[in-house]
Amino acid sequence: MELVQTTAPDSSSAADQQFHLVANSLAKLLDTARRELEHDRDAAKASLVTASHILQAEIERCSGANGSTTGGLAA
Repeated sequence: MELVQTTAPDSSSAADQQFHLVANSLAKLLDTARRELEHDRDAAKASLVTASHILQAEIERCSGANGSTTGGLAA
């Protein structure tokens, strides 16, 4: 029983670290896009596309972690 209590915070901590890493990456990309919007629309667009991909991957990762994946091949 104590083993479960000892490992649960570590898992939560790892999830928290992953969340903070993703959140910080997204915040930096969105800030870059905001700054570049007036000067370099292509750079802004690239930052937004990258942020979108990171967010989509994180959504899929979290869905898989919750057992919500459907599996199989795409239509």
